[in-house]
Amino acid sequence: MAIISNPNTKEAWSYKWWQYVRQFNVNGNKITVFNNATYSITTSKHQSQARSLMRQLGHNIDLYIDCPEGLQKGLESSIEHYFYEIDQFIEQAKKKNSRRSTNLNRVSKIQKRLNKIDYMFKYNLVNFQNNLEIQTKIYLAENFCANVTKNEGKFHETK
Repeated sequence: MAIISNPNTKEAWSYKWWQYVRQFNVNGNKITVFNNATYSITTSKHQSQARSLMRQLGHNIDLYIDCPEGLQKGLESSIEHYFYEIDQFIEQAKKKNSRRSTNLNRVSKIQKRLNKIDYMFKYNLVNFQNNLEIQTKIYLAENFCANVTKNEGKFHETK
């Protein structure tokens, strides 16, 4: 069974140390985050049980994310994880023989990750020392998406 320490605080743990549901209190707002990343097969079962239980109790999840290190340390590792994935999508799309339809799918995946990053910053769920570096990565990813979309799935290097 999923370990839910307190349904009112909306916390859930697997193995008593890997947190996958956490409620953040930011400026009077309660934001419930559900970590879709899995630690193990058992954790995946715990997450499924917790999702079902939270639905039955009428608890809303405000944000579903992938945070491989768990929520117990905060959400910063999810930002790093998303930028790693974005970089992979961009590198794949830049390959000479990449398919237009696949690249447009990559753009969609990048945009979904950027939306999650934006949500975390908008609600002050993350705190980064080097915000300029993050903003630069977001800018470059957004420009890449615009380039591929404008060129109907093909990436064109700009000078």
